[in-house]
Amino acid sequence: MCIDYRTLNTIIVKDRFPLPTIEELLDELGTARYFSKLDLASGFHQIRLQPADEFKTTFRTHSGHFEYKVMSFGLCNAPSTFQATMNEIFKPLLRKKVIVFFADILVFSPDLETHLGDLRLVFEILNLHGFFLKLEKCSIGRL
Repeated sequence: MCIDYRTLNTIIVKDRFPLPTIEELLDELGTARYFSKLDLASGFHQIRLQPADEFKTTFRTHSGHFEYKVMSFGLCNAPSTFQATMNEIFKPLLRKKVIVFFADILVFSPDLETHLGDLRLVFEILNLHGFFLKLEKCSIGRL
């Protein structure tokens, strides 16, 4: 389903959150040897909208009107809101053990033992904040 949010996006105050560049993120890897790429299932859809803003996402179908309760693709601030959320929940690990680029999380470590501990921390943070991974798109413990 595709919803046209162009009208809504013209009146939304644009978030100016800077998105990291791939080159900048790759520089953070340092001497890491072990890597795990974690992919969030339906990333944007795991961010809950403020109840007061749900009406803004109303769309009409043959079965009636519906509202999103989660962030929808097409909203102009969705990418930066999602990136800011990931940066906030991973703040203690960010750019030391974890790099986040939208719905992809890269965990990197110098050795296997450290990597397993880092993964445990990341899984605990995701669980604490109610985020779910898409297991078939994850790659764990690669050299």
